[in-house]
Amino acid sequence: MSVDDRAFLATDAFPQKTEESPIGDSRFSNFQVIGQGAMGTVYKAWDSTLDRYVAIKVVKSGRESVQSLLTRFGEEAKILGKLEHSNIVTIYDAKLDVTPPYIVMALIEGNSLSSLIQSVCTLEVRLALRVAREIAEGLAAAHQKGLIHKDIKPANVLLNLNGEVKIVDFGLSCTVSNSEQTIAGTPAYMAPEQAAGLAIDHRVDIYALGAVFFEMLTGALPFPEASNGVLSAINAHKRKARPRPTEARRDLNLPAAVDVIVSKAMAINRDERYQSAQELIQALSAIERSLQPKSRAYGLWFIAAASLLLLLSIYFFANRGPEIKKDPMAPFIGEVSALASPEERLVKVIAELKRVNPLLSADDIQAKQETHHDQTGSALYFKRGAKVSDWRPIRALRNDLVCLVAQDCKLSDASILAECHRLKTLDLSYTGELKVLTALELAEVYLRDTGVSSLEFLRGNKSLVKLVVVGCPLEIKNFDALKETGILILYASIDGDDVIELPKMLPNVELFIF
Repeated sequence: MSVDDRAFLATDAFPQKTEESPIGDSRFSNFQVIGQGAMGTVYKAWDSTLDRYVAIKVVKSGRESVQSLLTRFGEEAKILGKLEHSNIVTIYDAKLDVTPPYIVMALIEGNSLSSLIQSVCTLEVRLALRVAREIAEGLAAAHQKGLIHKDIKPANVLLNLNGEVKIVDFGLSCTVSNSEQTIAGTPAYMAPEQAAGLAIDHRVDIYALGAVFFEMLTGALPFPEASNGVLSAINAHKRKARPRPTEARRDLNLPAAVDVIVSKAMAINRDERYQSAQELIQALSAIERSLQPKSRAYGLWFIAAASLLLLLSIYFFANRGPEIKKDPMAPFIGEVSALASPEERLVKVIAELKRVNPLLSADDIQAKQETHHDQTGSALYFKRGAKVSDWRPIRALRNDLVCLVAQDCKLSDASILAECHRLKTLDLSYTGELKVLTALELAEVYLRDTGVSSLEFLRGNKSLVKLVVVGCPLEIKNFDALKETGILILYASIDGDDVIELPKMLPNVELFIF
């Protein structure tokens, strides 16, 4: 995992083992590596002063090139330290005069745009527009301070758990007053003048954002051959026409307006590009507005509809029956369901779980996209004993959840899983019965130290492959429900002499009794 790919990013995976402090500052502890590359290492660490986890980028010392960079970019580090914008990662501190030098910044929980594109291939148009606009808003703030990023690409754009964009890795940045070009950056996203080693300005970032926008819409680079190096990028600029997303992906029916954005942002001549990030923001916003549902026309139709609604309201108020209890989770479930991708929905649900469960830390839950028994979707792994009191946000994953592991987490209401019709792997400690899960086609079930005294919820489940029951008050007769399933493997702890009857009851099942 390189610094470029995962810098400043804390995923929901369980952290790696704690490392010794690489910087010798007692203010920080519990170092865990979250990224590594040629320039150095990024750690997650506890900051006792800020009373929170932070990301610390530790630059490898002893290299003349690194020391030269530190001297050259000292001014830029100061600018970034003063630059406060919601779409740029926050820098808390920078120690460039120590060995090894390091920078302390906000720890972003979420995922990189690069990972999102790799997972879903293409982003829904409105999502791509919003992400591009937020990148542009971050760049506008940097450009206003005279700072050029020089390496805008999906790997340097993070999406936090709320879906907000955070631009990271200003390691190659320069100021407008110090823009003498040494060729550095990622060739596939380099503007022609940058690849040629000419003097540059803020418009190289606009070009790169155009390339990123193209990739979000199509799942491909605008000039794939440019990834082979700077010379290939220069040749592509000379020989190829401006990229058009609608032609690259005719199957997606993309609006023609996105071609205008990409074509202008990636113009070979920088004078033909958007001349500022703010100008690009206005163009992206205009398309966003055009894709919003059209409002209803006013006039007589509106008056007639309002009058009818009033009459109906009076009628139903006068003839209303028993009050229907509203589902308090309905607005949240609807909001999550409206999101375009499973990754977005998963991020939203995790954020809500953490909001309603204050004792649930970032280290207590791991989330990813996985395949379980031919079903690909969202998988949630809770750390054993994680303190979860409100599980209701999981209901919003009813069309996505394929795996839930929650040992010793005191799930008290299994009905939240009843709508998760794609759930295949279930591992939990549960205090009640599981009849509400009868309709699910579970393939792997692990019941550990639970109050479950019946397996009837599995009867008739031809999808069942494996069952593990440990510490459950089950008798031999309870396993009769497994006769009509597709079970192949059973691990069970059963007391009593009648355990010898189990092989007769399930003759085609591989049994492990303990």
